[in-house]
Amino acid sequence: MDTSEMEAHVRLHHPGGRALRAALQHKATNEVGTEQVPGRSTAMSEWVDVGPVEEIGPGKRATLRVEGVPVVVFNAGGELFALEDECSHESYPLSDGEIEGEVVTCAKHGAQFSLRTGEDLAPPAYESVATYPVRVRAGQVEVGRQPKAD
Repeated sequence: MDTSEMEAHVRLHHPGGRALRAALQHKATNEVGTEQVPGRSTAMSEWVDVGPVEEIGPGKRATLRVEGVPVVVFNAGGELFALEDECSHESYPLSDGEIEGEVVTCAKHGAQFSLRTGEDLAPPAYESVATYPVRVRAGQVEVGRQPKAD
């Protein structure tokens, strides 16, 4: 079974297997680090540059890939949160969802997740999503390369 067949199998039979899909995607693209963005450093560090803090104002969001994993940074009430940009129910982008307080609601089936912890708060999701450290340094939003420990 080649990588694309394995990924299709995982999507069909293991909808909560986000980490395995990310590993397969990483293997398939042989990606190291994050996508290259013109004008930004590609040197490896513990943090990935998202962009200027003023571009992610309250209610806004920014998406990126960290080590092959889709990540979304939300600004909820002036506080920044970073989490895996994939609903654990059916792999739909959480960046398409609505934010209310510290909760994001998946646009596809209404599953809800805590922006702070990634915890699943409402069905149909029964698995949390990974959260990432986020900081502002010298006016730039940065996301940690590794998810926060549970």
